[in-house]
Amino acid sequence: MLERIQRGPQRRPLAVCVYGVPGVGKTTFGASAPGALVWCLEDGASFIDVAKLPAPESWNEALGVLQELADKPHDFKTLVVDTLDALEVLAVAHVCAEAKKKTLADFAWGGGYAALANEWRRFLSGLDNLRAKRAMHIVLIAHEHRKRHDDPELGQYEMYRPKLQEKAWGLTNEWCDAVLFAQFDAAVFEKEGQKNRAIVSGRRVLRTVRETGFVAKNRLGLPRKVDLDWKSFEAAAVPPSTDVLRKELVELCTLAGEDVATKAHGFLADRGESVETLRAAIETVKTYLAEKSAA
Repeated sequence: MLERIQRGPQRRPLAVCVYGVPGVGKTTFGASAPGALVWCLEDGASFIDVAKLPAPESWNEALGVLQELADKPHDFKTLVVDTLDALEVLAVAHVCAEAKKKTLADFAWGGGYAALANEWRRFLSGLDNLRAKRAMHIVLIAHEHRKRHDDPELGQYEMYRPKLQEKAWGLTNEWCDAVLFAQFDAAVFEKEGQKNRAIVSGRRVLRTVRETGFVAKNRLGLPRKVDLDWKSFEAAAVPPSTDVLRKELVELCTLAGEDVATKAHGFLADRGESVETLRAAIETVKTYLAEKSAA
């Protein structure tokens, strides 16, 4: 057994869930992944030039699609499920039909929700099979909704999270390598003698670390904020060298000006030039440039 010990990060196909505000570009993000096949449970990919798989008519058909993708030859490298909440509707309908119930709430002792969780495990197992047998990336897209959260220290507040039933979401959150909140980047400006105002820039971003306003998760070592495009995301998931990051920072500081460059170099002088600190400096300069452009 000891001879099987491995060291260092293990490279494997990515498994991510992307959710966020309408129209931010979640489907476009998934469709830009290498060799993407978009499973169109909704019509979000109608105007995108990408391979599309039509929606299944039943839950068993959906599970069969996953098995077929695992068993039959094809050259797709990424499966994009668009959307998870539409797929969940099929799972709920299947559970209720099997038990001859109208809704999950009609089951005794929470049995309907437990049955849904069992079916959802079958779905996630099918995705695992795709990753293992076909080395496919998995991108799960979901709508967002706001849910009240009770925190022992901070009290009650609302958070964005994917629009899934509690047990299904818990299993999905545990399964994913990253849960990414997609939004339009924004900042609040404070000016003396004026009311604070929020300015939304044209930049679309993925938030990778949970905050009080939204759920997120990150096993991939991602920076807190990544541009909403697959190239940027994949580059962040596979960290570049410090030399590459240092070159990017120099280019951004040239655009931002001497004052910003001085602050960035001071930040690195205090904390050292690691992948993490260089990424933090790059993100700060990018935010400054976006805010400057929007002002």
